[in-house]
Amino acid sequence: MSTVQTPKTKGQGRYILVAVWLAFTVSLSIWWYLFSQRQISRLLVMDSSATAELAKDQRMLMWEGVVLIGSLLCGGGALTWLVYRDAKHAKQLRDFFLTFSHELKTPLANIRLAGDGLLEDTGGTALEDQVRQLISQTDKLHAQVENSLSLLQMDRLQLAREAVSLREIVRMLKIEFPYLELDLESERDCVVEGDIQAVTTVLRNLLRNAMVHGAANKVWISPEVLPSGSVSITVRDDGEGLRGSKERLGQPFQRLYPGSGSGLGLFISRRLIEHMGGRFFILEPETGFSLRFSLPGYLV
Repeated sequence: MSTVQTPKTKGQGRYILVAVWLAFTVSLSIWWYLFSQRQISRLLVMDSSATAELAKDQRMLMWEGVVLIGSLLCGGGALTWLVYRDAKHAKQLRDFFLTFSHELKTPLANIRLAGDGLLEDTGGTALEDQVRQLISQTDKLHAQVENSLSLLQMDRLQLAREAVSLREIVRMLKIEFPYLELDLESERDCVVEGDIQAVTTVLRNLLRNAMVHGAANKVWISPEVLPSGSVSITVRDDGEGLRGSKERLGQPFQRLYPGSGSGLGLFISRRLIEHMGGRFFILEPETGFSLRFSLPGYLV
C-alpha cells in the first residue's frame, strides 16, 4: 500500500536531516579536536627544533579548523531556523486555506439552491440553458473546494473501520445528484468495511467527474464478491470517456487536456481507498469511463 507524503511528514523529514547533519558535524569536530591535541602532545615531547615548528603548524591548523567547524555549526543553526520558519509559514498558509475553504462552502451551497429554484422558474424558456450552465459551474467550484479541503486534511486522516452499506450511500447520492441516473446493479446489498465518509467521498468524486467532465447522464455501480474476502466495485458511465494520457490520470494538478479538471478528485479517491486497505484501478471500456476499486466486504 503506497503512502502519501504530506506537508507534515515532509517537515519532520527536514528536521531529522538537520539533526543528523548537526550530530555528524559535532561528532567529527570532537574527534578532530581530540586527535589534534594528541598530535600536539606527541610533538611537544620530542626535543627538536623541527618538531617545535611542526607543533606550531599543528596549532595553526587546529585553530583554522575550529573556525571552519564553527562556521559549519552556525550554518546548521541557521538552516534549522530556516526550516522552522518555513514549516511555520506553511502551517499558517494551510490554516488560512482551510478556513477560507470552509467559509466558501456555505455561499456556494446557497448559490446552488438558488440555481435550482431558477431552473424551476425558467424551465422551457430561453434562460434555461444559462441557468443549467450556472449550476454546472457551481458544482465544479464546489467540487474543487471539497477536494482542496480533503487534500489539506490528508495528514490528519483518521479513518474508522465499520460496516458501510453501499445501497444506503447510493440512496443519499441520488438525492445529491438529481440530474444523474444511478443504477446499483445488485439485488443484494454490498457491505464494505471502511469509513463511511471516505467511501461516500470516493463515490461522490467519481459521480462528479462523470457528470461534470464526462457529460454523463447515467452511472452504473456494480459490486462483486472476490475470493479473497473482499468486494470489487466497478463504476462506469455513458459519458465521453477518457481523453488524454491514462498515465497522467489521477495525478494532482495534472490536466489531461485544456478545460479538464485538476486531477484532485481521482487522486484523493485513490488515496482514500488505499488507506482503507483496498486497491484502485482505471479501466479502458469501449465507451464511457470506467474504474474499479476493491475493499474488504461482503454481499448480504
